[in-house]
Amino acid sequence: MKIDLNWLTESLNAAKEGKSLAPLESCDYVMEHIYQPLLRGEQVLFSELDFDAFCTEDLWELDRWIEETENTRYHLRRLNLKFCEAVPVSLAKRAYC
Repeated sequence: MKIDLNWLTESLNAAKEGKSLAPLESCDYVMEHIYQPLLRGEQVLFSELDFDAFCTEDLWELDRWIEETENTRYHLRRLNLKFCEAVPVSLAKRAYC
């Protein structure tokens, strides 16, 4: 597979700036008391949660954020795989010196 670096550079320069995948801030309680402990492999007990500190919509928002994060990670891994599969090409003449 050949990667056209000129085309890639032009495409990246012409691309519109998209939104970045910022950490979810709207439901701090859910992130701090549910999501992060689960990421660390800790057990989250219902008896320890303050159900007045968050609502069902916060959980749905977390679910959407996780899905978007995983989608972005998937696409970046596919792009990385394309670069890893590319065969290096030597230049016909020296590029420096």
